[in-house]
Amino acid sequence: MPTMTSKHDRTLEGARASEYRKTEASAQAAEDVSASVQAPASTQVPALTQSPASTQAPASTDARPLSPWRLVLASAMCAGMGFTLGFASWALLSIAYAAIEIVWHPITSGAVPAAAAIAICCAGGALMGWWNHRFNSAPEPFAQVVKSALANGSYEVRRPFASFVSFLLPLACGGPVGPEAGLSGFIAAGCTKIGVAIRRACGTGACLTSSRVQKTVIYGIGVAGGVAAFGYFTSTVGGAGIPRFGVPELSAISVAWVIPLTLAGMALSWVFRRCTDLSERISKQFGSNDPLRGAACGLALALASIALPYVLFPGTEQAMELLNSWGNMGGAVLMATAIVKLALLALCLAMGWHGGPFFPLIFSAMCCGLAFSAAFGVDAALAVTVVSAALLGRYTRKAGLALAILLLCVPLRGVLWALLPLLAGAMLPTIEDLAERRASRAKAHV
Repeated sequence: MPTMTSKHDRTLEGARASEYRKTEASAQAAEDVSASVQAPASTQVPALTQSPASTQAPASTDARPLSPWRLVLASAMCAGMGFTLGFASWALLSIAYAAIEIVWHPITSGAVPAAAAIAICCAGGALMGWWNHRFNSAPEPFAQVVKSALANGSYEVRRPFASFVSFLLPLACGGPVGPEAGLSGFIAAGCTKIGVAIRRACGTGACLTSSRVQKTVIYGIGVAGGVAAFGYFTSTVGGAGIPRFGVPELSAISVAWVIPLTLAGMALSWVFRRCTDLSERISKQFGSNDPLRGAACGLALALASIALPYVLFPGTEQAMELLNSWGNMGGAVLMATAIVKLALLALCLAMGWHGGPFFPLIFSAMCCGLAFSAAFGVDAALAVTVVSAALLGRYTRKAGLALAILLLCVPLRGVLWALLPLLAGAMLPTIEDLAERRASRAKAHV
């Protein structure tokens, strides 16, 4: 029998509900303010966002190992879907590099003057600023994608087409940003779909299996499918190349140069941090005018590229050209390219040219190492390996992640030369760390 309530009770319940909504809104506003402090307002346009909490399946409390036939089914599905996802990812990357070729071929071939880069970069910057503001579709950084996927167990691309355009524009317009930010979001979203499909096919809950061995087998087969897709795609269609360094020669002179080159890589990381701080302050001066912010960044990029052409683009395609032609460039030009490319990478990331930092950082490290080779006769393979390892270790502060990225470029026989610089960059304290410790000790003695 329904319970009768008085008018006073209903009024009291309504007041409590209103108060609860106000409290909830205040908490949400506090979270928004906290997020805005962590990153400049101009860059907070997440494109690839994690799935809402309401869509997350509750953790299974009765998970158990898969039966043999379900294990075979899950492995087969993961292999097939991993191959499909890997093929699609490399296709997206190839489309991006094809767009670069289409837009910039008239300039690189000499059909139009280099000054035309000003129109491309400025118009492209204004367009991507408007597009990201209109559709809220800028890609999230690689680290944020991984963090969100691990925290929520899934990832979602809410506007696939708009997000793809946001991924494509900075690359096509010559931005010195890497493709890993956009690609990682699409890959994470694809892995989420694969997991859902496999769990449904196997009739399991939120947890596919309680066996760590079975998970390792299933996911390992999926990764193998993605690697196979990369091999198949590049052998049949072609695709973007990744630079491969040579193996340094073992000699006393090479050993003696490891520490100076390590310090050079760590110094590049310090330069990049300072440029990042300055770029964020510059970005704040534009307020909420995203198109003007993007156009201003494009103008700076285009003007710099007239004197130093290698500051454009992520660097994956240009790295092979550089390794073959650096002997015709002076050490001063190579070092200037390294520093200016770092500065423009920081400016692009702060001014709305969203992308990843890893390949541009490697290219800058290559330029710096080759500058030492040109000036002092250091083995080129040693110089680019050591400076790249030190810079990546210093930037990521995670030796495992830096090593995984470095293995894309360094042969296994050359890894030993990279270990000390990588560990030094990842583990040694920064100048800021030392200053903070000194200030803390001084404060403790007061």
